[in-house]
Amino acid sequence: MTNLFDSLKSSLPPVKAREKDDSVDKQVPQTLDTDTLITKWQAKPDDRALTSEVLKRLQPTIKSAINSYAPGMDRQLSVKAARLTLDALKSYDSKRGVAAATYVFHNLKRLNRLGARTQNIIPQSEYAAAERKLVMSAMDRFIDDKNREPSMAELADATGLSVKKLESVLDQRKVINESATLSEDSKKDTIGASALTDDDYFEYVYTSVDPISQKIMEWTAGKHGAQQLDNNRIASKLHMSAAAVSQRKNKIQRMLSDARSLV
Repeated sequence: MTNLFDSLKSSLPPVKAREKDDSVDKQVPQTLDTDTLITKWQAKPDDRALTSEVLKRLQPTIKSAINSYAPGMDRQLSVKAARLTLDALKSYDSKRGVAAATYVFHNLKRLNRLGARTQNIIPQSEYAAAERKLVMSAMDRFIDDKNREPSMAELADATGLSVKKLESVLDQRKVINESATLSEDSKKDTIGASALTDDDYFEYVYTSVDPISQKIMEWTAGKHGAQQLDNNRIASKLHMSAAAVSQRKNKIQRMLSDARSLV
């Protein structure tokens, strides 16, 4: 991933001149652990030195993600992967117990679709039955293991399919043209090209919460192909109290409100 940061830097808007006592860091202490470094960068995302060091620390993870999700496309996707990494780290919180490398690797799954689109790869409909069998088997295994239904994100982890693809596989009432799906994904890749929608805010928060809260979001909003349920039915499915569901929903609502206030 040669000159990864230089390629990214050339496409960033210029940073306004600052007073001497408020200048960006010229050097980043090498003794900083990764979580501390990311916290410093989150406070000063325009600091070029911090940005460069963050990408340098996570370069092995970025390269591994490209090799896993879009093998052979390091050159085509390196800059996009760096952008997605920085976007993901904006909402990273080490207190949730997930390592930064794991969090970034998970959030770079989007490279799978980007790689496929770059190569004009469109899955053939003849694989639909096999895909559904794969998804249902993965869902059955998860339920046996966890005694609850998986969130779409967890099911995507188990099957290697995107959330949008899972929606089409699980929803037998409609036929989704794969090329149309790819076109919809491409719209989301144009950063800042249009106003954010409620779905954008939903997905932003969805990727930031734990799997139980993800499932609550799916059932509450009827998203990702899930049936819309009330608190009592959600509580029954998750083997928890309705009050606990309500508490999680209130927290999710606050996160959605916070996300909207950032724009």
